[in-house]
Amino acid sequence: MCKPGARIAVTAWPFDAFSDTADRVGRPPSPGEDARLWSDEEHARSALAGFDLRFETGSWRVEEESADALWELFATSVPPLKLWLDEQDDVTRQAAKEAYSEVFPEGVLERSYVLILGTRR
Repeated sequence: MCKPGARIAVTAWPFDAFSDTADRVGRPPSPGEDARLWSDEEHARSALAGFDLRFETGSWRVEEESADALWELFATSVPPLKLWLDEQDDVTRQAAKEAYSEVFPEGVLERSYVLILGTRR
């Protein structure tokens, strides 16, 4: 709920190789609708019908010295991934590491994002 003139900002990550990896390793989605849908302008406009919206795109890059180092960063600092990994056995954790590392074999992950900026009418 926002009063007229209130502003919001939402960062949305589209469907891509990194987000698809969660599906491949059997990591369940977060409860509710798939957050990646917010990267679709039509979906965002429908969900935020009472807002004047502006969409910007950009690129986010994370770089470590190796795929192992980047995996360690994600496995320990991305809350949904960390929580899921903490519940898995060693075999599943290793399979997840291998699958995610395929997405950033050189220790670099670059992803596109959509920034949704809105003002309540």
